[in-house]
Amino acid sequence: LSALSVTQIDLTRPTPAANNPQALVMSPDGKEVFIANNNSNTVSVVDTASKDVFQIDLKIGNPVAFGPQALAISPDGAEIYVANSGSNSVSVITTASKAILQINLATGSVPGEAPSCLAVNPNGNEVYVVNSKSGSVSVIAVPTKNVQQVDLETGASSEKIINAVAVTPFGSEVYITDSAHNRVTVMDCLTKKIRHVNLSTGTVPAQSPVALVISNDGRRVYIANRDSSSLSIINTGTKAVTQVNLKTNQLPADSPEALTLAPDNIELYIANRKSNTVSVYNTQNGSVRQINLTTGTPEARGPLAIEIDPEGINVYVAHTDSNSASIINTATKSVRQVDLSPGERPKNLAITPNGNEIYFINSKSNSVSVLNMSRQGK
Repeated sequence: LSALSVTQIDLTRPTPAANNPQALVMSPDGKEVFIANNNSNTVSVVDTASKDVFQIDLKIGNPVAFGPQALAISPDGAEIYVANSGSNSVSVITTASKAILQINLATGSVPGEAPSCLAVNPNGNEVYVVNSKSGSVSVIAVPTKNVQQVDLETGASSEKIINAVAVTPFGSEVYITDSAHNRVTVMDCLTKKIRHVNLSTGTVPAQSPVALVISNDGRRVYIANRDSSSLSIINTGTKAVTQVNLKTNQLPADSPEALTLAPDNIELYIANRKSNTVSVYNTQNGSVRQINLTTGTPEARGPLAIEIDPEGINVYVAHTDSNSASIINTATKSVRQVDLSPGERPKNLAITPNGNEIYFINSKSNSVSVLNMSRQGK
């Protein structure tokens, strides 16, 4: 294998300078990357061919957007939806013209407060914005941009406990983690009715579910539970829950923060932040294997984000405490380390559709580190 190539992109130019990038999304054609910058109230657009940066100022229109925290893209790539936690709003960016439309979420029967995450229905007709402080979902109808509010019945302890949201592949249900109650809330996309799935049961009662992923066939939901270092699996048909202890092998698995599922649905990769490991769960036989990320140089610390490439060849892990990344070969489980410095505090990543480039956003250095895998045989 040839030497790994990393290119740095400065997000502070042109103005308005980006500050504290929090999330990113890749366009379906792989031509652009959109990055939400929390402190500067902007979205940076990176051209993946030229690596040029274009800044979008969200502080226009009504309501003026503050605190962009998460973003999602429509299936056809025509629109970007940005959740603004500070202004209780969503900014809709037309990708072709970069025009902005602001949507106020603080309306209706359950005014949306502090939107923290969002997802788009695969059929493109609705956007689901989860509001942490109000414990609700704002459902945006894409054609009209009308908003319908749905109460998640989280009670008084709802603030800052909703971490993740995902929609089933056929667009029938929305799954939302509820860390305060150690459960997942399921919303029917047609009726908007909700039900709660309790995760604090079984051999390894779940504590603090923080991330989830849905299988490509829509039959299973996999949830990473940070404080119990465990995995919960929901059967989407019956809503039955299976618990998996991630601490069963020689290496520890402490504080799972993120997870990614192979395209064939067979292997699930879980990033464990405190133990600097990745747990590999085999969905067919239920086995758990641990991968040590602290071998090699630089020594990996603080795995915070994890993604698998579209072909299922490599898994990429962003390490926020060591300013580095790990590449896991899915066939051999071998690990290669990548130094992302001068990028500081890599927080999230996105992969181009062809798997050739991986974009890491660095929250402290306000930059992007681009890892080129085109000469690696991936």
